[in-house]
Amino acid sequence: SAVEWEQRGGVVERGRPETLVLTRLNPKKTTKRAPGPGAMRRTDWEPFARRRLQNKKVILHTDWARAYRLRMPGVLHDNVVHMKKQMLVDGKWVWIKRALDKVVEHILPDTKQKVRVQAGTQVIDRLWRNVRSFLEGRMAPVGSKMLRQRIRSAQYTYWYRGQDLWLQTGTTLK
Repeated sequence: SAVEWEQRGGVVERGRPETLVLTRLNPKKTTKRAPGPGAMRRTDWEPFARRRLQNKKVILHTDWARAYRLRMPGVLHDNVVHMKKQMLVDGKWVWIKRALDKVVEHILPDTKQKVRVQAGTQVIDRLWRNVRSFLEGRMAPVGSKMLRQRIRSAQYTYWYRGQDLWLQTGTTLK
């Protein structure tokens, strides 16, 4: 029988957790023993990226999933590969550690100015670790109201981490 998955995608501006935006994806059903739903598909990524990123003059840091290779005006793209590589070094095959980040140089299209940035996905990876901790030990059907509430709660605590959540709740309710 097929297994249905709950899968989300998100973008966040580095250094500004309050800019986090999550979207629910529509993953394919898989076989029973599959390790997961797989990477984000282009059919999910394209409308989200066009709505949130197009013409915004941003540098997008991602892993190198195929869906992210979409070209959009106003978006410069960096990627890191989260996989060990085997390379030939001095006649011996050696495993090279995976790259969690790397320094990349861009030339901004409008000003022709050079910018050095650190490409990496640690910011969004930290969010997913936070979401997983919120869902740990809880069983809920895919798409259920309880699951959506837990994910929204994780998003809320990520937006206001390091701040007094009672004060932020009061501000939100006001």
